Amino acid sequence: MRQIRKPAAIAVAGAFALLAAAMQPAFAQSETDKLRAELEQLKVELRELRAAMNRQQKDSATKQEVQAVQAEVRETRSRTDDSGMLGRNTVAHLAGYGDVGYASVKDGARGFNAATFNPIFHFQYKDALFFETELETKVQADGTTDVGLEYANLNTS
Repeated sequence: MRQIRKPAAIAVAGAFALLAAAMQPAFAQSETDKLRAELEQLKVELRELRAAMNRQQKDSATKQEVQAVQAEVRETRSRTDDSGMLGRNTVAHLAGYGDVGYASVKDGARGFNAATFNPIFHFQYKDALFFETELETKVQADGTTDVGLEYANLNTS
């Protein structure tokens, strides 16, 4: 086997080392550029996410704000339930009917001869009280108005 002198071996090894070192920056530079580009893209996305999160925080209610609104709703409901006759336990209903009369006589007078309106009112409080009434309002042909009570009914339990 042939022996290489040490200085020559060192020179060959040094040349390979220099060649490898010269090639390394080229590969490393392209990798570094890729990593830098990826890092910049991540920074942009992070800024966008932070901005979106800030917008969401501005638009979102805090837990305390939600609790305050819930308390106000409860208070309003309790005032409505306890105030006056028209709480949850009452029902009021208005109905009715009406009619209009028209007459036309051959070779004679023609026109509206009567009009009526009959409102019907129902009121119930729980199952303890039920009241209903019907009024009759009638307009006569001469323009006068008659008002009468058709019926009134009160039931209690």
